[in-house]
This record gives sequence, C-alpha cells and structure tokens, in this order.
Amino acid sequence: SVEFNNVADLTVEEGGFLDLSQYVVVNPSDVKITTNSWKVNSSSASISNSGVLTAGIVTEDTDVMVQVTVTSEDGTSKSASVISIFFKTFINSPIRINQKHFQ
Repeated sequence: SVEFNNVADLTVEEGGFLDLSQYVVVNPSDVKITTNSWKVNSSSASISNSGVLTAGIVTEDTDVMVQVTVTSEDGTSKSASVISIFFKTFINSPIRINQKHFQ
C-alpha cells in the first residue's frame, strides 16, 4: 500500500514549494520501487516527477488533489493515494494540507 504520513499541519506559502515525496510511506518497506507518478488536478499548482509541489497564486480558495501512483520492480502499480490541499488567497498565506484519502 501507499499512503501519506504526517501531512495534517504542513504549510507552504503561495509561490512556494513542498516536497511531498518525503511524506509517502510504502508498505511493505522492502518493495523495489521503479517509478512514482504524480498528478495534480488544478492549474493553480504543479507537481514535478519527483513529488515537489509548486504552489501558484490564486484569487480564491481552491481545493487541489494530488495523487501518487507507485509502480514496483515487476511493473505492477501497487496503489495510489490522494490528499486534499487548500490554497489560501491572502498574500503570503499558507497552503494547508487538510485531509488525506486513500484509494
């Protein structure tokens, strides 16, 4: 399985970066991972192939869903996890990771 761990109180300012890969936990821990695939469903943010979220500037609160899919050495996708992120609209206000969902 794959899940995000310890994400409840993370913040990043508008225009900032957050490495979400450091919060991904894969079980069993000895699985040989060949690829991580990241997706974000909003034009207000982007995410790199390595899991670094870049926060955009927004004019209103925006929910952003981030998904990671982990593929093992044998070519099978083990599972995917999605988290919900809120982008705040005030200057230099934080982006707050509010909740996590597991698929």
